[in-house]
Amino acid sequence: MSNEKMRHPREQKITMNQRLMQAYHQAPWRTQMQRIAVLLLILIAIGSIAGLYLSVSAQAATAAIQIRRYEATREALKQAHTNLESELALSNASENMARRAQELGYQPLDTQSVQYLLISEYPGRQPAMIAPPPEVPHPVRPLIRSSYTQSLWDWVLDNMARSGGQHDES
Repeated sequence: MSNEKMRHPREQKITMNQRLMQAYHQAPWRTQMQRIAVLLLILIAIGSIAGLYLSVSAQAATAAIQIRRYEATREALKQAHTNLESELALSNASENMARRAQELGYQPLDTQSVQYLLISEYPGRQPAMIAPPPEVPHPVRPLIRSSYTQSLWDWVLDNMARSGGQHDES
């Protein structure tokens, strides 16, 4: 028999381990490749996080600029509205209204020359119905039955009190 077959299984295991160790030591490029791969993964993770941060920051900056534009537009509209209200108040002033009425040919009213006409079929001004007439309030029914308003703890205590009372009576 050959010498290899006669070896003890433990010796074969040792030689196998020695061969693996020798093969591993003979290929240092493997450890270098593993280190490079880990480094690249770390760099990719850092780059992804930085890209995400930049994206969120850019969106926040864009939103802030948009908000400033909307606020400036709102302020300009407020000022234009205030100017228009001032112009309306000025044009509706009593002096301006009297002057415009005279320009259009209206005369001030003489209370002695006023004539009123009575119309028998005219019912007069009707009161405006702003709100519906009041109704008799309906009794309010609870939405939840009373049997469902008791907590579990209260239910247990009530049942214990009831069962305790029944045992005392007997």
